Amino acid sequence: MLFSTIENARNTTYTVQSQLARELQMEQHTQQTQSLSSIMDNQHQYSIENRLDVSRQILTSELSTINASTAHIIILTSDINNNHRRNIDYNHSLSTAITTITNTLNEFSKEINIYINIINDKTNLIDQTRRLCITFNDLLICIKTLLENHYDSTTRQNVLLTASRLGEINQDLIRRLTNDFDYSIEYQDKLLSLSKSVANTTAFYILKAKDIATNVQEQQIVNEIISTATQCALATSQLVACTKVVAATISSPLCQEQLIESARSVTRSIEAVLQSCSPPITIESSYSELQEAGRIVRKTLNEFLLHIKLVTDSTAANSDRIISPPSISGQSKLLTQRIIVHDEIDEIDEENEEKYLDESIDQILIASDRLFSSVGDTAEMVKQAKILAQATAQLVSSLRQQAETVDDDTNQQNKFLSTAKMLADATAKMVESAKACATKPNDTQLQYQLKRSVEELRLATNMATSNHIKRKVFKRVEQCAKYCASYATQCIAATSSTAMMHKHHQSHQELIQQCKIVADIIPKLVQCIRSSIIKPDSYAFQNNLCHTCEDFLSPAMHLTNLIKNVVPIVHDQVQSLHLTNTSKQLTQALNDLRICLNRAQELCNSIPLDIESIVETIRLLETELKDIKRQANDGNLKIKCDETIDVYSLQFTTICKQLNAIISQLINSVNQNDEKTMELSIHDTLQNLRILIICTCSIIAISNDRQIQESIMERLHDILQRFIHFICEAKKSIQTTPNEQNKLSNIGHDLSSALNSCISNVTSQRYLNEAIKHMSEYVYTLAGPFDRKLPESSTTSDDISRSAAMLNQATHDLVISTHTGGTQDLAKTSAHFSHAFGEFIDNGIDFINYQQEDEKRSRLIISLKNVHTSSNQLLEHAKSMSVEPTTNENDIKNQLANAARAVTETINDVITACLVSKSTITIEHIECDNAIREMETSKTLLQQPILQPCANYTYFEALDSVVENSKRLGEAMTHIASASKNTNHQLFIQAVHDASKAVCRLVESSAQASYLIGVSDVTSTKGTDAIVDQILFNRFVTAIRNACSDLSNPSIDQNDVSIEKF
Repeated sequence: MLFSTIENARNTTYTVQSQLARELQMEQHTQQTQSLSSIMDNQHQYSIENRLDVSRQILTSELSTINASTAHIIILTSDINNNHRRNIDYNHSLSTAITTITNTLNEFSKEINIYINIINDKTNLIDQTRRLCITFNDLLICIKTLLENHYDSTTRQNVLLTASRLGEINQDLIRRLTNDFDYSIEYQDKLLSLSKSVANTTAFYILKAKDIATNVQEQQIVNEIISTATQCALATSQLVACTKVVAATISSPLCQEQLIESARSVTRSIEAVLQSCSPPITIESSYSELQEAGRIVRKTLNEFLLHIKLVTDSTAANSDRIISPPSISGQSKLLTQRIIVHDEIDEIDEENEEKYLDESIDQILIASDRLFSSVGDTAEMVKQAKILAQATAQLVSSLRQQAETVDDDTNQQNKFLSTAKMLADATAKMVESAKACATKPNDTQLQYQLKRSVEELRLATNMATSNHIKRKVFKRVEQCAKYCASYATQCIAATSSTAMMHKHHQSHQELIQQCKIVADIIPKLVQCIRSSIIKPDSYAFQNNLCHTCEDFLSPAMHLTNLIKNVVPIVHDQVQSLHLTNTSKQLTQALNDLRICLNRAQELCNSIPLDIESIVETIRLLETELKDIKRQANDGNLKIKCDETIDVYSLQFTTICKQLNAIISQLINSVNQNDEKTMELSIHDTLQNLRILIICTCSIIAISNDRQIQESIMERLHDILQRFIHFICEAKKSIQTTPNEQNKLSNIGHDLSSALNSCISNVTSQRYLNEAIKHMSEYVYTLAGPFDRKLPESSTTSDDISRSAAMLNQATHDLVISTHTGGTQDLAKTSAHFSHAFGEFIDNGIDFINYQQEDEKRSRLIISLKNVHTSSNQLLEHAKSMSVEPTTNENDIKNQLANAARAVTETINDVITACLVSKSTITIEHIECDNAIREMETSKTLLQQPILQPCANYTYFEALDSVVENSKRLGEAMTHIASASKNTNHQLFIQAVHDASKAVCRLVESSAQASYLIGVSDVTSTKGTDAIVDQILFNRFVTAIRNACSDLSNPSIDQNDVSIEKF
């Protein structure tokens, strides 16, 4: 299997070389669906700068993987692993390392072609990449020869030399890609120098061991000493070779791991030599000299490991070196950054200063906790107070030293000095309290006074060290995020190489789709890391980094879970092991990121924000909105297959409502001078604005209506500007006069209006707005004047009945689609309702123009106006309902149902008015149609959950009403049968009318009874009384409208209005 892996790797390397020789263009590579590059570029068109960041991140990550795997090969093929070579796991490990390099090199060649097409520099990078392929092929040949010659020492040396050449080529590529600076080269040279120092001291150590061997008489012991000394020399040679390979990518945890493993091998070999030379085999003086030589080796080895730790601690601070782009013309952009200083002593001093600062903070926290728990024990409290005084004195000293280091920045220096003074004053107050407590150990009041002073000291410590803690936490977040991006890149590359090896099409497609989702977030993550590094004290960029990391965690973790499911069906053991390893690395990195992210988010949410930070945060959202607009214009916005526009529209309107509530809360907090609540409201505002931008992006991506896209983005841009003005005024208005606070209320009112206007541009709202706009055009038509035409009308009562039936059905459909919340259904039903309404009104007006009787004309005009009014109210209630179709506020649903019933009733009035002086048989038909429409409309009341009362009945009153209306319905049905048999037209018309009313009242009583049964259930939750009885208000409004309508009707007198409506 190992030889087969080597042969496959060589074939892949030849293929990569051929591709590089043909210098494929970037467009050709984006067509290969299994490559990481294609997964990213097929989704978005990034700006040149962002795309360079992504390419640089991918390429450096892949070179780090190649170097780490090469170092792993060096370790596996060394002579110190003789005991493991017959182990099957050893062969798998070596095969996995080779496969990892092969797959990564293949992905590297694809990405490098994209990179060189962006920067227009093909010659150098192409040649270096081809050299990399050739050298890797030579390494494969050396490994194969080594296996065939049973690990011959000469062939082993060839492996080390070829691996070193591979590391040098990678180092050159890294410097070309990252535009490396002198300090990094110096650091790498120092690392190589330290590894050679370890080799030199080890050589001296081995000479001492050989001197001991010359004085030993027993040949077996001599052989053992020489064997252990030889193994020690080989371990040291392995350390130097690994250092040469991974020096350029030492910031990678994988490379550090291989280097530390090599250092462990040296340590173990030193111990083996000491054990083989231990007395009484050797004389005491010679053994002491050997021990002294061993201590020197350990000292140089510790210096070597310390140098690795320096780059580990500085990785996050220096990672902008890896991801910051040079300009296209080749000129480097020097970014403000914290670099590793050249002097090792300065490095150690800086590290010690950081260490002392952290120790001081920890001591203050621990001692204060112990003091709080020791109230009543004066001796222990005084003891902890002394520890606190020492720790705070050290912290004050550190702060003053930091002030001296920033003498070029006066503001920062004054900030450090004022913080140190605040902490010193709190310490002095605590010391005085401790002295008083010591003089009177039984005075409980003095003990609590000491406790209060310690609480003030701890608060001062938190304020003094908040920036230090925040920087430390976010440095760790940046580092973990960078590792996650790197491991995710490797994981996707491993997935690409194994995707074609398993036959389960569904799992293959699901895995590739998830890879695309993760790859789509990596560019933004890289950009956020860079921005956070460039501005380490910016709340906006740090908050943006936290949110981006949070967005990355879930899909990346889902990717690892999918890989776990796919691994068992990958038949190639090497590829399966490689996929498993990359998945485990990504999982561990994600867990580390989650831990750091929780602490960072806690810090972000607890920090009071100044106006500059707020403005910068919202400006970032504006920039993101502009990017969305640009991508929408280019047609590059991504649509999630598992979400619909209804989901995002609902979320959009919900967030707008939450922002309206936060605006009111923020105004109240300013009026009450409550700064804590104001800060919480500002944090909530920024969080909701970010979610609003995400929803907007999804709505625009799904919607094909250009008008909706432009309108939402334009209004949202205006809202962001208004929020900047509103929050800045809120910060200024706190602790000010009432006039300033009233000004804030006016600004908040305008902002709420803008939010409501933005809601009206959601897709479902737009369709209803168009219907309302179309209906408003009939206001002028119904206002007259109407022509009198002598000829017979072309519109008959049958036409009016037909259009009435169509309008009634459209009303029913609109109510149902409003409840379901489907945007597409609502678009159809609102358009159908608008068309049916227009046809009904047009028929009615045409019918009026041919009427010669003034009374009948007046009644028809009033009835048509009532249809217009009720239809307009229906659409308004539908708008309210469509904003949040899943609302539990049953009053909104009841209002919609009542509005639908009102439309039906006004339609019936028009039909009745058209049939004055018509034959009795025609009236009977119309009365039956009216009854059917009324019953159809009342049916919607039972097609939804009943969460609020439908009437003022108690349960037994509702039960009585059900019984009574059941009887009336039975009597009406009997009268219908009797009237039909005896041809009694008047009785038939009255019976149909009574039957219709009985059914409607029966439905209402049944709904009320079902509501009361539900609320009486033991699992029902008791509601709270509203401040305002909205149901009662709505009933009064409806009654007033109906009364006004009747007052304008000449056929109804005042007594009828008061009796019927009130």
